[in-house]
Amino acid sequence: MIIGLRLAKPHTNAHGLIHGGLIATLADNAMGYSCAHQMGWTSFLATMGLAVDFIGTARIGQWLAVEPDVIKTGSTICFAQSLVRADNVVIARANATFRVVRQLDQTPISGERP
Repeated sequence: MIIGLRLAKPHTNAHGLIHGGLIATLADNAMGYSCAHQMGWTSFLATMGLAVDFIGTARIGQWLAVEPDVIKTGSTICFAQSLVRADNVVIARANATFRVVRQLDQTPISGERP
């Protein structure tokens, strides 16, 4: 599940470069959604670990795309990695580990708060 956006001034840091936090957040989301998609949307996923290696930078006006790859899904953990590209040039790589939390029935028991 590729996530992308056209980079604009609000995405920059104090030096005028694209903020690393934006790159990390998009990578985290793309990998998490990809794990959830591969698991059939049957579970919630919580990020246990996230590592991002910044290889290059991006500038305003470029197209930023995160291309995730699910490495392994299990009953309790999912592993994923991704490449982040600015106009098709790799600027970062990321990997993440997600905790799989099975969805529970949210119907409250009589007299209890949800």
